[in-house]
Formats: sequence, structure tokens, C-alpha cells
Amino acid sequence: MKHMVWLLTAVLTNIAVYADDLQCLRYAPEDFIASKRWIPPGKELSSKDIIGPIEEVYLLKLPSLKKQDFYNTVSIVVRVSGKVYRNDYLDCAWEKGAYYCRGECDSGQVWLDRSNRMRFEFVSYSKEGREGPELLLELYPKEQNRWIDGKEVACPKEIKQGNYVCYGKKEKGTYFFCHRSRLSCKASGEHRFGYYHDESAVRAALMRCDMSAPKRP
Repeated sequence: MKHMVWLLTAVLTNIAVYADDLQCLRYAPEDFIASKRWIPPGKELSSKDIIGPIEEVYLLKLPSLKKQDFYNTVSIVVRVSGKVYRNDYLDCAWEKGAYYCRGECDSGQVWLDRSNRMRFEFVSYSKEGREGPELLLELYPKEQNRWIDGKEVACPKEIKQGNYVCYGKKEKGTYFFCHRSRLSCKASGEHRFGYYHDESAVRAALMRCDMSAPKRP
């Protein structure tokens, strides 16, 4: 019985560690503006382009950002009028006393300091269309060059990504259409690469899937 109690305690402790692996920072939504189109630098945002209300703004990251490492990718998630938009591909590197985070395909520019203050330029949100990416929303700060304070909070379930890593097909040792899922891969009609308990392991597995380099038994 004592052994079973010790084992259960160890399992619960591991679950707690996994839950703490992803860090969520919340920023005041009133410090941002959402637009339905891209605004060139120096141009003013027209009231007819503004989308709202902005309800929540989050930055998701691992507790320790690392230079030149896969785990330095952060996500900016925003809820506007009840709909969640996410950009999960801002890659950060240490520059001049802060992390400079660049969005994939020029989809964002954000600075993050050691106190989790954020200096925000813009972040774009899009979806894949028939002729390429289609813009859904642009997020801007109300005040340029201002450092916005962030507060660490428990990660809301609806903004977290899934812990399943799935893929569409595998041909000659190459995996195609790797992605994360909240649903099991079987439930979504796909192949399972693996299920992982913590954020670090999920991101590493997704990278292995993208590189077609699964762990050897």
C-alpha cells in the first residue's frame, strides 16, 4: 500500500510539472487595436478598419527561452468578438537586452524583456486559401514603442494546442502534414506520431515529425 501511495504521488507530481511547462502571459486588451487589413508604417488606422472588441491577448512560451534552439518559438493568441486567432510561429533571439521575436513570413515583430514586458509592433493572423495565405486580422499596439506589462496566469484550455502529434501520410520514410491536435489522431482520421505530456516534448516531437526523424526504439 505504501508503495502504491508513493507511486501515485510521483505520477501526480509529474503531471504538475508538465502543467507548469508552458507559461502563459496575459496582456491588457485595451492596449491593442485589431484591424481587418494591413496598415503601412506611418499610416493612421481608419475607424472603418477596426475590428472589436478585443477580449483577451496572450503570449505563450516555455519558461526559459533559449537562443538558437527550437524551443524559442512563442505564440501570440488573441480573442476578438468571441473568436480566437493564433500565430504560433514567432521565433525569438536575444538582441540588445531583450528577445526579438519575428513572425514566420514577416507575420510579426515583438520584443520581450526578462520581466515579460512586451514592446509590440504588429502580429498578423491568416489562413491558407486557394491562392495562398488570406489575412484574417492584424493586431497593433495603441501606443508605439511602449513596453506593455504582462501578467503570468494559468493557461486557459481553449488557447492551448493539443498534445497529440499527427501526420497525414508517410512515404519512403518521409512524414507529410505533421501537426498538433487536441483530438486523438485516430478520431481525426490521421496517423499518430505520438502523444506527449509536456510542451517541451510536444514541440520536440513535432520537429522530429517535420524532419522525418522519429526516435529509434
